[in-house]
Amino acid sequence: MKVIKYYHNFEKAQILPMVALMLVALVAFAALILDGGAIMSNKRSAQAAADAGALAGAHRECYNLGNTVSVAQSYAIENGAVEDPLPIVDVDNKEVTVTATVEHESFFAKIFGVKTLTAKAKATAGCYGVEGIGVVPVAFNCTADTIGGHLSDGRYDCIMLGLDWNTQLFLLLDGKTVNIGGTNYSKSGNNILDADGAPPLNEMYIIITATKTCESQFGDVNCDLNDDGKDDIRFGGDRGWLYLTPSTSSIGQEVLHGPKTPYNLDSHVWLTGGDGNPVSIYKDMINAGYPGSVVKLPVFNVFCPGNPRTYVFTEDDKVDPMYRGMTCVDAAHYDARPPVDAFHWPPEPLGGDNFDMMRNDEGDNYHILNFAPFYVSCIDKKGECPGYQAAYESEELNTTDLKGDEPVIEGFFVTDYDLTSVDEEINCDINLGNCTISLKDSDN
Repeated sequence: MKVIKYYHNFEKAQILPMVALMLVALVAFAALILDGGAIMSNKRSAQAAADAGALAGAHRECYNLGNTVSVAQSYAIENGAVEDPLPIVDVDNKEVTVTATVEHESFFAKIFGVKTLTAKAKATAGCYGVEGIGVVPVAFNCTADTIGGHLSDGRYDCIMLGLDWNTQLFLLLDGKTVNIGGTNYSKSGNNILDADGAPPLNEMYIIITATKTCESQFGDVNCDLNDDGKDDIRFGGDRGWLYLTPSTSSIGQEVLHGPKTPYNLDSHVWLTGGDGNPVSIYKDMINAGYPGSVVKLPVFNVFCPGNPRTYVFTEDDKVDPMYRGMTCVDAAHYDARPPVDAFHWPPEPLGGDNFDMMRNDEGDNYHILNFAPFYVSCIDKKGECPGYQAAYESEELNTTDLKGDEPVIEGFFVTDYDLTSVDEEINCDINLGNCTISLKDSDN
């Protein structure tokens, strides 16, 4: 019996080391679960901070508002990034990359000497526009009667009134009825019409080849048919046709390959205009399948009747008086800052404007800001389009302003257009409704 008691006494408290080891393991597992989860949460927080900073910085950089780095850092910090060290901000060709750090105290990991849980994330954002496919060689002017116009911070946007791709035009093209301005519209052929066969003139643009000029462009014709502040009619794009390449034999050649033809075009390029043969061009566009397609219209801000580098505007030119005494290039990048709310166009890009695409130094040349998506609802060489006919019958126009049977292109600018057509090589430093400030994939 004594021997048995001896062995029992010898085995006492053997469980205590095992419990201690298990406690250590449990603490390690707790640290792994709690602190590991916290690290993952920090990673998500860091990514959110980096995203916010990159998007805010891209907005400043793309629209030339200044303070890109400080604004990006501020937004990243407001969304959880640490201030010491400050978020890292890199700016390259209108793209802004932000590296943000998020820190929190550890929980159980302090037992192992880890007092702080740190996570980093990187995000890149920029403003990207549509690629140059299916460009219609018609110069379309950016004027104050657009939605954007001259904004309070001095920035000048050129977002045209039109149709939203996701909530309006896409549904219409899919055969659905859509309410626009309180009236139901549906697609009839390629046209968008109400129950009475009338188009939504508030959103429509009617481009007519004629020598007349709208009042908004210092001409004599009231092109606002319903007094809503938007010119419903544009004569010859308010100036004329464009050569999209310097070596093309004729403007008609620009449209023969159809609305999917790729063009190597970018913003801040000068293109030469020409009269061409309107009837044959319209016929070529019909045959090439432009009606019913979303194409791109070149949008310009300055028309120059000569070499843009040397031509100086005078009182004889039909331009805004503030441009008088300036060269065309200076007018195209006019900047009245400071103060911050003074008018300004985007500055010249690094390396200056592109003059290589001009056909004739001494001809009519246009400074192209960028290209806006446009749905072509109707083209007719004798004016048989619903918008044109409504304009012809409008009491706002004199009977001498329109002939009633002129060649016409009409349709709608498209905002928030399908982003699968985005070309990341084309930056947007002025908003035409086709630009999007967005994040792009980056290696974190």
